[in-house]
Amino acid sequence: MSAAHPRLLAAALAASAALAQSPFFEQSLGTDLNLGDDTSAQGLPLGFAFNYAGVAYTQISVCSNGFVVLGPTNTNNDYSPTDAELVSGPPRVCPLWNDMSPNAVGSGHVWFNAFPAIANSPARAVVTWANVFEYGTTNAVSFQVEFDAQNRVTVTYGPNAAARANVNRIIGMSPGGSSTLNPISFAVRPQMVPQDTFHETFAGTPAPTNLKLLWAPTNPGYVIADVNAPPDNLPFPGSAEVIGAGCPASAKPSLYELFSASNAVDVAGMDFTFLPNGQGSYVVIPGIAGPFFTGYANALNAGDDSTHPVVLPFAFPHGGSMVNDIVVSSNGFLTLGTVNPGAGCCNGSVSTMLSGESRIAGWWGDLNASTSGAGEVYADTDPATGEFVVTWAGVGEYSTTITDTFQIAFDASGMFKIRLQNVARGSHDFLVGYSYGHGGSASAADLSAITATDLGGLSLIEPLTLGSAPNSRPGLGLTYTMNLSGVSPAPQGNVAMLFLGFSELNPGLDLGAGYGAPGCTAFLLAGQNEICFKNIVNGAPTSFSIAVPSDKVFLGMQAVAQAASDDRNANAFGWKLSNGLRLTIGL
Repeated sequence: MSAAHPRLLAAALAASAALAQSPFFEQSLGTDLNLGDDTSAQGLPLGFAFNYAGVAYTQISVCSNGFVVLGPTNTNNDYSPTDAELVSGPPRVCPLWNDMSPNAVGSGHVWFNAFPAIANSPARAVVTWANVFEYGTTNAVSFQVEFDAQNRVTVTYGPNAAARANVNRIIGMSPGGSSTLNPISFAVRPQMVPQDTFHETFAGTPAPTNLKLLWAPTNPGYVIADVNAPPDNLPFPGSAEVIGAGCPASAKPSLYELFSASNAVDVAGMDFTFLPNGQGSYVVIPGIAGPFFTGYANALNAGDDSTHPVVLPFAFPHGGSMVNDIVVSSNGFLTLGTVNPGAGCCNGSVSTMLSGESRIAGWWGDLNASTSGAGEVYADTDPATGEFVVTWAGVGEYSTTITDTFQIAFDASGMFKIRLQNVARGSHDFLVGYSYGHGGSASAADLSAITATDLGGLSLIEPLTLGSAPNSRPGLGLTYTMNLSGVSPAPQGNVAMLFLGFSELNPGLDLGAGYGAPGCTAFLLAGQNEICFKNIVNGAPTSFSIAVPSDKVFLGMQAVAQAASDDRNANAFGWKLSNGLRLTIGL
C-alpha cells in the first residue's frame, strides 16, 4: 500500500465504513434493459455529473458483456477483453468485463436504476447483472456497479464466481484513448492507486465472490477498500418448471431393430407378419409370412437415392383409414400415403422413423441400384396370393460388394409382411421394422428372438401440453404468457380453461378409476382459491396471459398452472388435461 496521501486514504476508508451501513446488493434494480448477446443500452441518464479523469459524464452506455462506457454511445460490444483494448478504447468502467449472455434461455438480465439524492446519500446510478449466464454455460453470475455524485464507484460480486475456463476477465477502469497500462491486484486491500487507470486481468481464473469494494477518487488516482456488508444475492429470473405430462397419452406403435457395428445381423432368412389387432395396430408374428415371391417383373428403375410413388391395386386399411398410395425408396423402405419423405440416405434412422410418415423398413440403409449388376427394385401383384409386393432384388450396399434381397408384401385385409431372404451389412446402419410415425413412441426389440408380440392400440388423440411462450417468464411487472397445444380439432375442442392455484398436489391426483380419465393427473387442489381463465378455441391452439404484480412481496412466491380442454372422445370424463407448470415469481 502506498504511503502517499495519508489524509486521502483515511477519508476514503471512512467513506467505506459509512457505506457499510447500506445493504450488500442494491435490490431495487429498476429497468430491465433487455440486452441481447454482445449488445449495449445507449445513453442512459445518470441524473448527475460523474467526473472521471477530468471529464464530466452525464450519460452511460451499458454493454451486456460486463462493462460500462462513460458517455452516450458505445460502438464496440467486445466479448474478449484484453489489456490493450482497455487502455486504447473508450472511457470504460469494468465491474467484470466478461463474455455474458443475458439473452440465453433461463438467464437473468441486465438492469439500470437511477436514484436522486436523499438525506445523507448522494445521487447515484446502479447497473446490475442479475444472475446472468456466462456465454455457452448456465453458470449464473451476479455483479453490480454503482456511480455516485461524489465520483465514487462501488462494485459488488455475488456468491457464484464467473468461472468459464480459458477466457480473460478484466476488472478495473480506464479513460481509454492512449492511457498507460497500470495492472494491480485487487487481493491487496486497502490500497492507494496513484493513477486513474487501473485493472486486474483474471486469465482463465475465477472472478471474485461475496465481495463489495469502494473505489474512491483521490484526483488523480483511487483508494480501493472493502465495504463491510453481509453478503446476499439477487433474485433469480422467474421460472416455470414442467410437472408430469398431459393426457390422454397418444399411442403410435412401433417395433424395430437397428443393425450397426455393435449389433450383428441375425435376421437373414427370417420373416415377420404384421396382423391387424383390431385396435388400429398389429400383432407381429415371425415365421409365417409364406414363401418369398420370385415373380417380380415391374422394375421401378430405382437407381441411387431415389423415391417412387406407387398406386396400390386395392385400398389398404391402416390406422383407421384407407391407404391407396405408397412411396418406395431405393434405400430399402416405403412410406404409407402420398407424402414423399425423401430417399433416407445414408443410414437407417430411428428418430426419422418415429417422427416422420408411417413407414415400413424392410432393410433401410444405403443401397445403390444404379451400378450395372447391382440389382433392382420391383413392385408387382402376386397372382397366387393377391398380395402387392415391393421387392429389392440383389440391390448392392453403397460402396461395398454386399447385395441384399428382401420384400414387403401388402394384403387387402390390412396385413403386411417383411421377408428378409438375404441381408447383411458392411459399413452402414440398417433398420428393420414398422412405425406409425408422426411422433410415435420408441419400441426397439431383438427381432431374432421375438414371439407373437402385440403392439397395443393406436390412439391419435393428442395430449394437452402447456408451456411458456418463447422468452416469456413469470417476472415482477411482466406479462407472462403460457401456450397450450394439443387441443383436439373442432367440434371436439371447443373450450380451453387454465387453472392457476397456490396449493400443489404432490404427488398429483390420479383421475383414472374414480373420474373416468385414465392417464390424467390433477396437479393443483381445486377449491383452494384457484383462478380460472376460459378461452373459446374451436379446435385451435391458444394462449393465456397473466399480468404479474410488480410488488417485491411476490418475489419467490410459487403457483401451479394446469389447463383442460373438452373432447368427448378422449375418455368418459370428456376432458383432456395438460401437464402442470410450477411457477416461481422472480425478476
